[in-house]
Amino acid sequence: MAQIVSGYSEEEIFSLYDLARLSVEAGELKRAESIANGLSEIAPDFAPAFLIMAYCQVWSKDYEAASDSSERAFKASPNDISVLFFVAATKLLVNDSQRAGTVLGEIGELLEKKRDLEGERLYKLLLARFQMRMR
Repeated sequence: MAQIVSGYSEEEIFSLYDLARLSVEAGELKRAESIANGLSEIAPDFAPAFLIMAYCQVWSKDYEAASDSSERAFKASPNDISVLFFVAATKLLVNDSQRAGTVLGEIGELLEKKRDLEGERLYKLLLARFQMRMR
């Protein structure tokens, strides 16, 4: 579990995360982002909060903020393949091809070690997008 700085219990952290996730599912992205932002304040190493923020920011076309949020998720959980996918995707959105390429390489290495058909499809999609930008 992530470091908690404000005296909240793990159960409360996960309840807030569930509320943010359910808000995303309901299409209430501003509410979800607000909850996730608060969650990131009380549990600054809780990567899922930053991923929700990045997701909401992509939908609102605030790509720089989404890129920053995905990097914060990476700092909290650098070996999580979901985080790596978010970093690669948001870096492509802000035209940071160097960072996107580096992260795609890391994803490729992880997928070589562990078969994940859904992950491989997403990887191929992001890799194709990256290669188109490099032309």
